[in-house]
Amino acid sequence: MKSKTGFQLPPDVSFEKQRLSNAWAYVFRHRLLGELGRILLQELDHGHCHISCEVVGDPSDPMTAQRAAIFKPLGLELTRQMEAVMGTTSKKAGPVDLPPRPPETKEVIESKLIPCGGDAHLRS
Repeated sequence: MKSKTGFQLPPDVSFEKQRLSNAWAYVFRHRLLGELGRILLQELDHGHCHISCEVVGDPSDPMTAQRAAIFKPLGLELTRQMEAVMGTTSKKAGPVDLPPRPPETKEVIESKLIPCGGDAHLRS
């Protein structure tokens, strides 16, 4: 099913919205590959949000490349659409304490600072 923005998840991909201590995590799963990665939205001071996209797995594991091939374009497109809705900021994303995830390695795809706007989070 397509959303108002015309965005559609790839076949066999679903997501779940999870509330973490200081962020919202959108965890994406593939029917065969399992967890692909997550998009984190952290509310910061001065009305900004930090967006980060992370792929699950060790970079030396060939399965990580398969997950990244599906999740990276998805994460980048969703980040682009969130920026289009909320706007961008000239500030560079500085160091941010990312919420912990279960013990495993990850590869950060994207990390940006954007303005937050009320209830503009992805809807599940």
